[in-house]
Amino acid sequence: MGGELLSAFLQILFQAVYKLLQDELNLQRGLQQEWRKLIHTVSVIQCFLREAEERQHDDGSLRQWLNGLRNVVYDALDVLDDVAYETQRQQLVRMKQIRDALALVNPKRAIVRHTIADKIQDIHQRLDDLQKMAVTLGLSRGASGRNGAEDHELHTSTSLPPPVVHGRDNDKRRILEMLLRFDRNTEISVTVIPIVGMCGVGKTTLAQLVYNDDAVENHFQPRLWVDVTHNFNVRRLTKAIIKSIDSPATDHINMDCLQKQLQEKIRGRRYLLVLDNVWTEKTEEWGKLMLPLLYGAQGSTILVTTRSKGVAKVVGTTTTSPYNLKCLSDDDCWTLFCQRAVGKNLYRHSDMDDIAKEILKRCKGLPLAAISIGNQLRMENDRRKWISILKSNTLEVSGYDSDFVMSISLSYQQLPAHLKPCFAYCSIIPKGFEFEKEFIVHLWMAQNLVQTEEERAEDKVSLFFDFLVQRSLFELSQYDDRRGKHRYRMPDVVHDLAQRVSAQECSIVEIGKQCNTTTRHLSLTYSQFESNEELQSGSPAHSDIFDKIYRCNGLHTLLLVGGHNFHDLKVPKTLPKKLKFLRTLDLSNCKLKVLPESIKKLRHLRCLQLRDTNISSLPESIGELYNLQILGLRNCYSLEELPSGTKNLLKLRHLDLHLDQGSVEAMSKLRSIPPEIGVLTDLQTLSRFVVGIKEGCGIGELKDLNSLHGELIISNLHLVQNAEEAQKANLTGKKYIQNLQLHWSMSGSASRGVRDDKSILSFLKPHTNLEELKLLGYKDSSFPSWLSDSAFTNLTILCLSHCNNCESLPALGRLPMLQELQIIGMEKLEVVDCTFFCKRDGTIPNFPKLDRLVFEDMPSLKIWDDCVLHSLSQLVIKNCVNLERFIHDLPSLSMLKIEGCPKLIGLRRFPSLMSLDVASIGHWIWGCRRYLTTLTSITLSSLSIETFPDNWLPVGLVCLNIQQCKQLKCLPELTNLSSLDNMEILDCPGILFLPRNGLPTTLKFLRIKDCPILSQRCQDEKGEDWRKLAYVCSMWINDQLVISRSQTQI
Repeated sequence: MGGELLSAFLQILFQAVYKLLQDELNLQRGLQQEWRKLIHTVSVIQCFLREAEERQHDDGSLRQWLNGLRNVVYDALDVLDDVAYETQRQQLVRMKQIRDALALVNPKRAIVRHTIADKIQDIHQRLDDLQKMAVTLGLSRGASGRNGAEDHELHTSTSLPPPVVHGRDNDKRRILEMLLRFDRNTEISVTVIPIVGMCGVGKTTLAQLVYNDDAVENHFQPRLWVDVTHNFNVRRLTKAIIKSIDSPATDHINMDCLQKQLQEKIRGRRYLLVLDNVWTEKTEEWGKLMLPLLYGAQGSTILVTTRSKGVAKVVGTTTTSPYNLKCLSDDDCWTLFCQRAVGKNLYRHSDMDDIAKEILKRCKGLPLAAISIGNQLRMENDRRKWISILKSNTLEVSGYDSDFVMSISLSYQQLPAHLKPCFAYCSIIPKGFEFEKEFIVHLWMAQNLVQTEEERAEDKVSLFFDFLVQRSLFELSQYDDRRGKHRYRMPDVVHDLAQRVSAQECSIVEIGKQCNTTTRHLSLTYSQFESNEELQSGSPAHSDIFDKIYRCNGLHTLLLVGGHNFHDLKVPKTLPKKLKFLRTLDLSNCKLKVLPESIKKLRHLRCLQLRDTNISSLPESIGELYNLQILGLRNCYSLEELPSGTKNLLKLRHLDLHLDQGSVEAMSKLRSIPPEIGVLTDLQTLSRFVVGIKEGCGIGELKDLNSLHGELIISNLHLVQNAEEAQKANLTGKKYIQNLQLHWSMSGSASRGVRDDKSILSFLKPHTNLEELKLLGYKDSSFPSWLSDSAFTNLTILCLSHCNNCESLPALGRLPMLQELQIIGMEKLEVVDCTFFCKRDGTIPNFPKLDRLVFEDMPSLKIWDDCVLHSLSQLVIKNCVNLERFIHDLPSLSMLKIEGCPKLIGLRRFPSLMSLDVASIGHWIWGCRRYLTTLTSITLSSLSIETFPDNWLPVGLVCLNIQQCKQLKCLPELTNLSSLDNMEILDCPGILFLPRNGLPTTLKFLRIKDCPILSQRCQDEKGEDWRKLAYVCSMWINDQLVISRSQTQI
């Protein structure tokens, strides 16, 4: 482990130790003297850390001292955890008051107290020895030296570009357009354009290309280049800018004179200033630097290169957006590598393919990595040896002597000390693994990597995560629509850095390689089990994997990642005994069904994750994990009950019971919430609350759980006896809940009467901070007034589902911020009376923000009154079999979906309509052509038609999808559709051929599935319709790719 990281880890650990010591001093009688001595020693040792860190690079004795200190601190944490565990256990025992009164003569408590005292004395002795050793090694208290980041001599940039650049022509063109676009009407005289990208992606090179362009040279006078580096010193930078103009700034003058000197030199001149490699996110520092620069002429521009999105936010102006620089293509990376390695391009023929693949795998689109690898391989003339060198450890692309690593290391060195352990800890996440923010936040919390007292720990840790995202150490991978959350990953080069700096702390298990027995945090991918057929649950090989893990008997983290529901896993009964110091245990994503009762021996455990497993119940001994903070049971669809001892987990903050597939059937497995869960007042997450009939399982248990955040689903509301019981839930007091769902039984026999439901719902009014609300299975005929209360200014999504007895809708038009409204399964609703439904107070328009409206499964609905919905852009009407018409004024409607509405008379003109999706409807659609001229996308499904009316399709159509039209015999003529780009024909077996006149030349994507005769005619070169596909770039037939070519190949 790097010295700076070890020191940072120790500082975090010391903070945890110090806090625990202070807490336990007030709790443990008879141990106060030992606590005070230990607190004093800890505070003294901390004073030596900074100097030891700075000197250890050249002193093996100091490295040994730091490692010894590391082991002692970890042991101290374990002892303190034991103390906290014992304290809580004593608070929960029966007849606590009597036992406390007899504590001094209780032999068991005396033994525990004596054992703890001995451990504390041992820790104190070892720390005392280290303190004496520190003096012997010449360490002094509180000595401060250089900043760790300044110990490394970093290359500074200049305005001169490298001789060879590949793949940046488009980026250069776009930056030039931004620079040379001179708007005389803008009030901003100086524009700042941030170029943002990860380390090694070529930000400086791009700035150099732009800086030296002839058009830029002619447009800007003067052109200035300043290398900022990590030390953002306003005085130094001001002098550097002055020097770049014509002459050095006068030394020994104050800041005011310096800024006035710069102001005069640029006044009225249209300048270009490149500030390369900016790190500061301090708004006030940037503001000071900008003061004299604002006096340039209109059109003056400052080009800033940075790795940090946070910097881009601070320095950017309102008229421009940051330019996010992407990685190079594989072809450009290969060309750049070849120029460095052999001075010319090597064509990727067969004998070079393996080499190219390995090189591109290492480069990951980063030009600096391609250059680094090329420089190192140019020393080997025999190219046949390149592949073996690449796959061996002799080529250290991440070696300390490479420009690439010196550059990437700066990202780490610039992190605040408290974030270095957080970053390094993430090295246990395998390369390419995607994760949500919550996953990392919980891991950090479980390891005490964040110390906070004044603010909520989760909020502070979330800010830490955001900081690493802004620094490009985490990157956004995708948005998970199913979960409604972003997923992230660590770039491979960043992961390599994390592994290097955390080598002694963190490790990923690999078959055939030995584990470092001093490792504290370890992960294992399920693919390790896949790679050997013998690695089945319970087999000797399976046991060998755990035996290998057991060698790291001081583990604090064990993660099993990357699994699927076909991975069978059985947790050995010996695991808790062998890995008794675990703080985090993640056994998610497998077929795990049972946990051993011995799990209770993991008394240090803070985080237990069992997401996506087949677990049906947890052992009762879970209730003895008194330090547990996080219990993850997300997507455990087989879960039927939780231990009754859950109430003993007084430190529990997150009980995640969320189900991604939240169907009624899926949610019915869990029969009840465990009794007396209301005592867990530290709970921040309780995804589901299942009302039960046993004592202590009622809805009143929610009364004091006012710290709950995020999602709360309350089910089995048909078991709530009366309004008074509902009132005890105190939903109005839960101001941090964003998403609330209230579920009654879907079975009519379970209903307790319509009057009860309305009165109960009246007292389940949530806090007005609520953002999403869903009611499911509500049985009354009308709703309480709070549902249309305009005080709900944050409510954006509302769903009323299967409220089968409801005969009217509340005045939802009063909700000022409502964006999405779903009305589903209201079987008795016949009329949507817009005079009430859309009602607003005063002159404010009805539904001012409504963007999406869904009416679904409403068989009695006949009339939907005319009204104006100004902002509505998406409308879905599904299975409203008796609805005859809607003639509403919808000026913003762009997407319309109608399914299962055979009695509709037709449509009116919607001026903004672009997408139409119709299914299982009558013939009325064919008479609406004159209203569909604005469409660019049409989907036609399950229609009873043999041929299309002539010229029915809009000429501006871009996408055409026809599916499950069993009677359709031929496609319409399409050659007049001059914009058609995408067409899909699915499950239309009656279609025998493509249109006689062929396809429009604009069509680039074609998909055909379950159309047997048509598929045969479009087969590669043999089919009769093959010639009609000359302009298609991509064609899929029955999920097989038949045509794949670029536009230039046509």
